[in-house]
Amino acid sequence: MSKKPLSNPKSKSNPGSSVLSTAKLPSEGRMLVMMLKRLFQTLLLVYAAVLIGFYILHPRLLYRPSDEIRQTPADFDIKYEDIDFKTSDGVMLNGWFVPAVNSKGVILYNHGNTENIGRRVDMISLFNELGYTVFIYDYRGYGKSMGRSMGLTTERGTYIDARAAWDFLRVKKGFKGNEIIIYGHSLGGPIASHLATEVEAAALVLDSTFTSITELVQEKAPIIPVKVLTDFHYDNIDYLKEVDEAVLVVHSPEDELIPIAHARAVYDSIKGEKRFLETLGKHDNGSATSGELYRKGAADFFSKYLK
Repeated sequence: MSKKPLSNPKSKSNPGSSVLSTAKLPSEGRMLVMMLKRLFQTLLLVYAAVLIGFYILHPRLLYRPSDEIRQTPADFDIKYEDIDFKTSDGVMLNGWFVPAVNSKGVILYNHGNTENIGRRVDMISLFNELGYTVFIYDYRGYGKSMGRSMGLTTERGTYIDARAAWDFLRVKKGFKGNEIIIYGHSLGGPIASHLATEVEAAALVLDSTFTSITELVQEKAPIIPVKVLTDFHYDNIDYLKEVDEAVLVVHSPEDELIPIAHARAVYDSIKGEKRFLETLGKHDNGSATSGELYRKGAADFFSKYLK
């Protein structure tokens, strides 16, 4: 009689356990794949929403005009003329012509994207004290200038505005080109640079500005294909290729909006006469915070090219 083979109790396994384990892993894998797929789809939708939002809103992010005039030169006991003048495409702009006693020349001031002329009275006062007449104006859509409710503020529009301000000084006030320094702060930098490609001025000042608006925004939002989604350029370096005037570059390493590396790159791109004035303070108060440092640096530059 044959004996049954002895069974090894240790070799016994829970019936069906191998089937359950092998079936369980593929099920978990499928669930994981589905979760990852849904997560990817959600992220893709969020990214698409961000791109669409940027495309729709980026002009409002760039141009942030205010019609509130906080101060006028009269608040500093400075006499001035409130001027309305028209651009070549028929837009009425507003500005202040602030004459200096025994004027040495004129500073044509182009302000930044969140400002209007009422926020730069400190600069007007400083330039007047140094003996320079100032003409400061608001771009279309800013301050009392026409266009805010009409959506007229565009890159091309700001260039047209700057040219109209220049023509006002030349035609209405009778100043020669070599009596005018073009000054640009922040967004006003490339507007000033662009104007300098069209006219012959005494000199150009670029204060707290950038290489180009696309490069600046790309640095701050690297996941957004800025060059694809916007037509804005405001390219200082490109315009400076055509500028013959001497250029003063002003910037603070404490600038919280525009890194000083942009100013260094702008300075390095200038082939002609140039100076670099490193100031103190934040983006919008560098000149005030720097005090005598800025005052002396600006005065030395102005006096060399406005005689």
